[in-house]
Amino acid sequence: MINKLRVFSVCTRWMIIFAGLILALPILILAAPGDLDLSFGSGGKVVTPIGSSNDFAQSVAMQSDGKIVAAGGSLNSANFEFAVVRYNTDGTLDTSFGGTGKVVTVVGSSSFAYAVAIQADGKIVVAGTSYTSANEDFTVVRYNADGSLDTSFGGTGKVVTQVGGSCDFASSVAIQADGKIVVAGQSYNGVGDCNAGTNFAVVRYNTNGTLDTTFNGTGKVVTPIGNGSSASSVAIQADGRIVAAGYSSSFGATYDFAVVRYNADGTLDTSFNGTGKVATPIGSSGDFARSVAIQSDGKIVAAGSSCNGVGNCNTGTNFAVVRYNPSGTLDTSFNGTGKVVTPIGSGNDYAASAAIQSDGKIVAAGGSRGTDFDFAVVRYNTNGTLDTSFNGTGRVVTPIGPNGNRANSVAIQSDGKIVAAGQSNNGLNHDFALVRYLTASNSVTVGGRVLTPGGLGLRNAIVSMVDSQGIRRTVTTSSFGFYSFENVSTGQTYTLTVSSRRYRFSARVTQVNGDLANVDFIGLE
Repeated sequence: MINKLRVFSVCTRWMIIFAGLILALPILILAAPGDLDLSFGSGGKVVTPIGSSNDFAQSVAMQSDGKIVAAGGSLNSANFEFAVVRYNTDGTLDTSFGGTGKVVTVVGSSSFAYAVAIQADGKIVVAGTSYTSANEDFTVVRYNADGSLDTSFGGTGKVVTQVGGSCDFASSVAIQADGKIVVAGQSYNGVGDCNAGTNFAVVRYNTNGTLDTTFNGTGKVVTPIGNGSSASSVAIQADGRIVAAGYSSSFGATYDFAVVRYNADGTLDTSFNGTGKVATPIGSSGDFARSVAIQSDGKIVAAGSSCNGVGNCNTGTNFAVVRYNPSGTLDTSFNGTGKVVTPIGSGNDYAASAAIQSDGKIVAAGGSRGTDFDFAVVRYNTNGTLDTSFNGTGRVVTPIGPNGNRANSVAIQSDGKIVAAGQSNNGLNHDFALVRYLTASNSVTVGGRVLTPGGLGLRNAIVSMVDSQGIRRTVTTSSFGFYSFENVSTGQTYTLTVSSRRYRFSARVTQVNGDLANVDFIGLE
């Protein structure tokens, strides 16, 4: 007769072992698009103090090696100065840049950087405004890769350019394929004050910092639109034509998106809307374009804010994105009208920057105010609808400090991750702040088992994974030899190694294009 008690005991024992195996399996929590990238800084966020109290990151750019460069202003005891910070890919300060990762540069009596771009040779170009007792002027500073001033640029690394009589503010910079530097902003037109009486201003420099006189004969172009206008952003088309976006006004009463396109010689491109200029109303009065980006098909995307009619245009605004055909007409395949307005919080929402992903999706970043101001990022599908695969709604709001947090710039890494840069407020001071978000192309997991030569799982082995930039991550195997790495970027080659006291393991090199669950290691005798 079969001993039923014994059979039950054996079955129970195997059920317990099986349950133990299940519990020993790693819990794979797949990161979703729009989630914070936990491999960056502290929980996806980096906050960097520079000066004594107020530091504002206005622009961010990606180097070819994956390092991140942010530029803005830092307040010393009395005045603002250009501030540039470079970060490693994991968000730590890159101490090979200026010795600390931070470089502060004095220009004039006071100065503030608004834009940064990386040259093909790795030099860093920063543009903004410097002040004297009488004027504000375009200012460009170029740094070597180590953070020192590049004295081959203007003799000192700094170039100051007067465009009009006063109120010359440089807001954006772009590098042409031939290395020439294009800076856009505004110049005073002599009518009214500097808040209303300005025009688009574009200046082009040779690689040595001199004005490029093949551009409008002087290197400078001033373009009136309406009764007052200002360029906030500039981009270079693949064919070399220059696109600047900002706003135009009617005696300071109403403001509209404004886009101007120039030929390579600085003349207005009349194939663009017949005049080279386009002004686009969105809401009833206060529409400001703050960023422009060029799609691979030549369409032009401008992002900013539009007054929503609640309160006033200082407190009641929404994200606004407009897409133009290459001819300057509104692209009606984008939301049916060429315009998209997106509310986020209960108060003031605005897009400060836009970037185009490799799949054509549009990412806009700025600020959103509910109870407090926070970073806000919105992703749109190519047809202008919200991309609900991004955080479930297409919108992500990220608090950092208690108030006064906002993104001023956004950039897309080569692996698809989104980096937003701006400022945070700890209640006393403002600091540089960066946030990195995951996207669909990089939310994958790599895992497997580490086994003894006999095929048993090996616990407490150390598994290391090193990416193409040399960034190392390590995990320890579970009781049954399982390991996993989450939030792994796709499109890269990784080297995985195992360290154990008892066995040797051969390294594995693998290309990651999706989830990998069977990257196993078997020990060598």
